[in-house]
Amino acid sequence: MAIDEKKPSLRQRNHERIRQRILETALSLFTAHGFDQTTMDAIAEQAEVGRATLFKYFPTKSSLLLPLAQQILFAELRPQVQTLLEQQPTTIEALRYYFDLIGQRIEELSDLTRALIKAIGMVGEDAAEHVPDFAATLNSILRYGQERGDVRNDLPLEELAGFISTLYGTIVNQAVKSNQMESYTTRIEQFLAFVGTGLAG
Repeated sequence: MAIDEKKPSLRQRNHERIRQRILETALSLFTAHGFDQTTMDAIAEQAEVGRATLFKYFPTKSSLLLPLAQQILFAELRPQVQTLLEQQPTTIEALRYYFDLIGQRIEELSDLTRALIKAIGMVGEDAAEHVPDFAATLNSILRYGQERGDVRNDLPLEELAGFISTLYGTIVNQAVKSNQMESYTTRIEQFLAFVGTGLAG
């Protein structure tokens, strides 16, 4: 019987377990005490790893942010969006649902979210490599929209997704930086009204 070469080795599995434990610990401490107030020493102690081991996985405290953004802002939301799509909403309804979910997470995590959004904004286009579930979920909504005839087919899906992602990112950044999340819902509605016209072609 052939050996499955794609199966992770014991070393790889251990590496991922330690990495995940560090991320879970960091999230717990960031949520409880705030990003700025949490030290790398505290993370190492709570995660029960040596300081050198922690810095091997994550060289700086900021380097924890993109993996956390991927995990808590986007990866956890993707199944919820998929469940909604099975109920056959319009594309705009699906986008509104997705952006509302993100908005709720932003409000729940407050201080941590500011650091997360700042980290995503700092790396620009490279963020897509670290938070792939945001782009993947957005693409799945737009692909769904094309299949049901809500979304134009004369432009590549990636271009449409990039356009929406850029505008949405501006809204999120402004809401987080100004600490005015109450304006988020209003701005999303304005944004969706604008985008809806463009998507229909």
